[in-house]
Amino acid sequence: YRTKKRYGRSHRNPQRNQRYRCRRINPQRYRTTQAGSEYRPGLRGKSEKKNVKYLKKYLNEFVNLIKNKYKLYYLNFQLTSESGVAEELVLRECGWSKPIIERSLFLTYRVQIYKDINDNFKSFDPKWRNQLRRAEKVNHYFEWGNSDTYIKRYIRMHNTMFKMKKMKKFMLKDVDLCELKQNMKDHMQVLIVSVNNKDVSGCVILLFEKKAYYVYAASNELGRSYYSSNVMIWNLIKRLHDIGVNELDLLGVDPHKNWGGYHFKKGIGGQLVKFVGEWEHSSTNFIKVLMNTLFFLRK
Repeated sequence: YRTKKRYGRSHRNPQRNQRYRCRRINPQRYRTTQAGSEYRPGLRGKSEKKNVKYLKKYLNEFVNLIKNKYKLYYLNFQLTSESGVAEELVLRECGWSKPIIERSLFLTYRVQIYKDINDNFKSFDPKWRNQLRRAEKVNHYFEWGNSDTYIKRYIRMHNTMFKMKKMKKFMLKDVDLCELKQNMKDHMQVLIVSVNNKDVSGCVILLFEKKAYYVYAASNELGRSYYSSNVMIWNLIKRLHDIGVNELDLLGVDPHKNWGGYHFKKGIGGQLVKFVGEWEHSSTNFIKVLMNTLFFLRK
């Protein structure tokens, strides 16, 4: 959630010069209400009607809390539950709308991890499976954990990949993953793949009970020549299977902007799902247009 607070020099007190700033709001502070604690994203069937009622109450309570605290504000959030007409209708009834400039992906692949792991192998696209077989001929070594050393090794590969692709805006700093680890603790894990003591591929995973999220992934030139990303995914699926995880969310695909990433994730054999996605709410239409323009220029 994001909000904008008022700016400029006070006419009553010329010495008071408050900068125009963006403050990130922790939504957990506003989930203390009954509606906030009862809403569960993505419920269907008999529970859907009751669940949507909680969503509507929660959204109204949250916006009212922000209105009472800030005169001018801009809110932006994303629901990563599966898209449904009921949720979208409630969001529009509560004054939320789709952003003019969408910044987050609303399509993803979700991979079911079967009780018989061989069923996952069979679900791979034939071309993807052939690349995996070629990768298995190379002696890959796998390391799993969330130590600072693993984080630094992953970031090095990540930044090398995006620098090579001339997409420097997606590069990470050590502090980015260290903060994620601090907040998520052991829910965050890093998988590092190496060949002959040289790192070739890696990924960052978030684990929550029986579900895993594929947050970041990278592969350098050597890893691409060995198809190391394929063997990394296969190793990851087997690890998740062993600890009782039954679903891996690949967290976003974009066939237009990133055809390579889309094609790779498609080959893993998951189900294509549409998110409820990104929505925004603001005190005035002017602020909404202004914020979208700034996000566009930032690209």
